[in-house]
Amino acid sequence: MHLCSPADEQTFTPPERGLLHIWHSAGRNEQLCPERVLLSRPVLQISLGEHHGLLLAQGECVYSFGELLWRDLSIPVSAPVLEASLLGKTVVRVAAGGFHCGALGEQGNVYMWGENTAGQCGQTERVPEPFPVSVVDSEVVPPVVVRVVDLACGREHSLALSAQNELWAWGSGCQLGLVTSTFPVWRPQKVEHLTGRHVIQVACGAYHSLALVRSLPPQDSNTQNPPKKTERGQSPHYSLTEKEELFTTDDAHYCPLGVDSLIFDLLSYSNSGPSGPYSSSPVCLEEVRLCLEKEKQSLQGQKSSSLTNIHQKGKSAASRRRSLIPSAFLSGSPRRRRPCACRPSSGRTQAAAPEEADDGLPSLETEVWSWGRGSEGQLGHGDQLARLQPLCIKSLTGEEVIKVAAGSHHSLALTAQCQVYSWGSNMCGQLGHVNSPVTVPHERFLTT
Repeated sequence: MHLCSPADEQTFTPPERGLLHIWHSAGRNEQLCPERVLLSRPVLQISLGEHHGLLLAQGECVYSFGELLWRDLSIPVSAPVLEASLLGKTVVRVAAGGFHCGALGEQGNVYMWGENTAGQCGQTERVPEPFPVSVVDSEVVPPVVVRVVDLACGREHSLALSAQNELWAWGSGCQLGLVTSTFPVWRPQKVEHLTGRHVIQVACGAYHSLALVRSLPPQDSNTQNPPKKTERGQSPHYSLTEKEELFTTDDAHYCPLGVDSLIFDLLSYSNSGPSGPYSSSPVCLEEVRLCLEKEKQSLQGQKSSSLTNIHQKGKSAASRRRSLIPSAFLSGSPRRRRPCACRPSSGRTQAAAPEEADDGLPSLETEVWSWGRGSEGQLGHGDQLARLQPLCIKSLTGEEVIKVAAGSHHSLALTAQCQVYSWGSNMCGQLGHVNSPVTVPHERFLTT
């Protein structure tokens, strides 16, 4: 353990990037003023617990500060503690729980330390220093060590996302999502309720959990089969893609045949201001007009095409219409938007085939699942009940959520259109709107 004193930091030139600023809690009459903390290394990531925090600095160095109760130390942020036992472990991510800590190595290895009375550190003893925690899949023969790619910590539980996009949990409480009533759970266990799902990201509140999950692929459009019956251990709630085969539009929402070139640009949200899902801006309307004119000309030019061919083309276009038409023109209907590839030189956007889509792009056909305590509405299911196992938040299905986050008793979701949804406790105004508590996700409009 090594303390970094301000005197040591002053011998170095402050970095240009990764500067650390802090500000303390203040009363009604006190003014919040961020203070710059001089550290010798740029800060790459910071994670905060109840009364402590973790810093991941350049060079894979991990620092702790605050009330380190497991060591009987109180460390100011201006002189954080270097976690010397993690040197050389190539740490790429840190996660602070309520009173415990986690670190993730480049090779997918997990290290935990801090308060462990609920088993949240994955050990049966006190863990004052970082200690390796193995995530082992015992369902295969021989058992294999699972590579972890994401880590999140709550007050009494920890979650790990594997490279196979499976979720593992340990600690105590219904926020684990495990089929057990025996706590603590000392060793990481797979969250069976999400087996077969592609989990993208996880987040932990104090006593609740969130998971961003890729929607199930749609059924074959040529097969008119009824929805599958849910098997034991699976959620009885359908995802957006499972329902869409039953979706129809009336004549009021009719679009000309062959409208298959209008899609949403995945990258546009990073280059422009927020645009709501029901936007009818001049730019959007102009794109629709140009698209329809182009398709009209294309259909008129097919003089040699038979009526059957045109009908087949129209049928194919209709099956894709839900993902191609902006929701402003399909009021109240679900939406599906596909990944696309941009051509900046021509200023035009062209759809990418699903098999040609870049795997590095975030999936926009996502769902948000939540479980654990719900007394503050932080689960987003419209009530204040607890959930023992993961359950899909229906109101966020089809909203193209790309990231989830959780506070102690509230939750947030960010969409590809730069929209922010918040729900749960609003005691300190953390939701950004006046309703309190909020039991279903509400969109929050941000102003500059």
